[in-house]
Amino acid sequence: MIIKPILKLVSALVLMGALGTAHANSIFMTPDSVDAAVGDTVTLDVIMDFSDTTIGGGFDIQYDSSALSFLSWNPNAVGDPGFSGLPAISDGLLSGITVGEFSSGLTGIQNLGSVSFMVLADGGTLSSADTDSDAGPFIDFNTFQNMNVEYNSATVNAVPVPVPAAVWLMVGGLGALFSFRRKRA
Repeated sequence: MIIKPILKLVSALVLMGALGTAHANSIFMTPDSVDAAVGDTVTLDVIMDFSDTTIGGGFDIQYDSSALSFLSWNPNAVGDPGFSGLPAISDGLLSGITVGEFSSGLTGIQNLGSVSFMVLADGGTLSSADTDSDAGPFIDFNTFQNMNVEYNSATVNAVPVPVPAAVWLMVGGLGALFSFRRKRA
């Protein structure tokens, strides 16, 4: 007798979970936080996680050009090669990164590529965003309507470069030599 209420509760929770994630479409970078020294190169993967099927569309990556210097965009072979395009590059913006698949659409988790930057200063923030380029928004494969997509950001934190132990030993040794020389004089 107690099994039926438990089954109903479990079914309701499963249904609520499925409904809660039914329209979760996102583009994000991983890792979402990176610690690197000034002068280092950092590379982040750009991931598409769509629960709805898309024909395709475009997005931008905005970055703080005072803290990060763009080095490269390396796209992965995802979807229709004729749909993929390289972004227009300007100060602080990679505009119109595109991906799509006309015949069957794209869904699920896809690694779209990687983006690399040189760290110039602390506080480097990167954000994926809707594009204003000709690529346009992501289009639903079934309804041909614009899709709701959540765009996320990542942060690059500049960390101080540790002074190697050998430098401290050398400084200590030089100090001892100068001290010894002063005592002799």
